[in-house]
Amino acid sequence: MKKFLCLILSLILVSCNNAGSLDRQELKIGSHGASYYDGVLRYGVVLKNDSENAVSMKPVIKVYAKDEKGQIIASATHYANYVLPQDHTYFGDRLKCAKKPDHVDFEVKTKKWSALNDLKRVIKRDSFDVKMKSRVNDDEDHNYYRGTITNKSRYYANDVEVVLIFKKNKKIVFVSKVDIGALKADETKAFTTIMDSHFEYDAVSFYGEVKNVEKA
Repeated sequence: MKKFLCLILSLILVSCNNAGSLDRQELKIGSHGASYYDGVLRYGVVLKNDSENAVSMKPVIKVYAKDEKGQIIASATHYANYVLPQDHTYFGDRLKCAKKPDHVDFEVKTKKWSALNDLKRVIKRDSFDVKMKSRVNDDEDHNYYRGTITNKSRYYANDVEVVLIFKKNKKIVFVSKVDIGALKADETKAFTTIMDSHFEYDAVSFYGEVKNVEKA
């Protein structure tokens, strides 16, 4: 009985030590930017995770549009998907704003962290091959982006999305996402996304990712 209790105590101590060794470093705000047109603010931001082994799960992103005096004229709160250790992700959205802000600030906070080796499996960005086939502009000044995404991994990928990063003079002005659904190993799906051209950009890049990671 005494040996059994010692064993339980040892396991508890190991568990506590492992939990305490999780390298939780709050995400950093990387490159970011915005574009404003007709009461709508579009924005994009890079979220960086410098942790060695901690996955940021559902980090909270707060966006503040401010006037020249630093007063908040519009704000929003979002939840990103996750950010792997020693990695980054892009996030963006739209926000109604009565006037063009002088600047836009971002804050990020992670309430839940997970050890990388506690996840069931991780399908990284380089497991997806995204190809943009065409861009067509219609009579109403909408840009139709058409492309394909292929799951090159050997895993079934659920809740896949394509991330599009729009830039002007090499600075982010908007990040948009397209839901793809599930992709079997080696499966390819076509996608189409519609963007209005009422914000200026001169470059667009894209990648594929899984929206959620699973615990083992």
